[in-house]
Amino acid sequence: MLGLAGEGVPVRAAVVEEDPANPTPGRSALLRAGIPVLAVPPLPSQRAEAAIERLLSAIDGDFPQSVLFWNLRPAYKVWLADALLDVPVFDISPGEMFFESLETYFANPSIALPYGSARDYGARLAGVVVKYHAEAQRAAKVLGAPVHLVPNGIPVSNGAHIPAAPRTALVIGTAARINPQKRLEDLFEALHLAHERLPAYTLRIAGCVERGCDDYAARLRGLANGLPVQWLGEVADMPGFYRELDLFAMISEPAGCPNASLEAMGAGLPVVATDKGGAREQVVDGQTGRLVPPRDAMSLAKALTELAAQPRLRQSLGQAGRNLIRQRFSVERMVADYRRICLPAQP
Repeated sequence: MLGLAGEGVPVRAAVVEEDPANPTPGRSALLRAGIPVLAVPPLPSQRAEAAIERLLSAIDGDFPQSVLFWNLRPAYKVWLADALLDVPVFDISPGEMFFESLETYFANPSIALPYGSARDYGARLAGVVVKYHAEAQRAAKVLGAPVHLVPNGIPVSNGAHIPAAPRTALVIGTAARINPQKRLEDLFEALHLAHERLPAYTLRIAGCVERGCDDYAARLRGLANGLPVQWLGEVADMPGFYRELDLFAMISEPAGCPNASLEAMGAGLPVVATDKGGAREQVVDGQTGRLVPPRDAMSLAKALTELAAQPRLRQSLGQAGRNLIRQRFSVERMVADYRRICLPAQP
């Protein structure tokens, strides 16, 4: 949205189930750039129609050329798609959970609308956007709508990457909200296996505990006993976070086209990632980092140990990753893709 606005395209956003008085970093960034954002607070399920009415009222007041759903609950998007008959609607898939949420919703729809399946809902869409190649065929089969591939993109400077100053201890980092889908327990299991073979190190975790995940967070803290872990919570300065790392680990299920690994690669870091979702379209095993099978703590421990012991290899993998980001995952390419697909009438 910042990229589109920078090109003179008028954009605005709405977020649901978010406290209007406590904006997330993403909403704050949009507001600082002068982009209007409507925040609809969490509501009881039986009052979801009040949130829908508020969103539709905002749309009626300034009619859009297209509407994009991004990580929106199925009940909201089915209702909105039904109401927006004269607006092209595009659904942006965040990976595996996109299909799981649709399947769960249509098994027991919460609203009385003439959509009995994901394919019925797909018939109302102008298109669905997926983040990696392997997801495109499934999206076409499940939704029956036109499918467009738009990998995520990030800003990357054209200047040379400046490696961090030498440190006395290796710093491994990961960025993930504290949520069971992020599988941080797998990373802790691997570090317990590798602990005696690693040089002096610290694991830094950037990410807050998601709503309803307090029990999971407590379990993780128990699993981290005996490991040098720093829990950083929400980090506002992510570029600064990456500058302090030597190695980035991405352990996540399900995964679409994760921004965290793209940002780490853009910062010149080698990435060890589980081979899930679009990870293999970002991390080229042996060239920009290492890919390991999901839920395989032994393989993950081996990859971390190998890279920890080879600083020159880490540097070469990190530089290759940065080059790949510049070639295939720039925010400029991403903005151009969305503009071409969703705003074809725009000059």
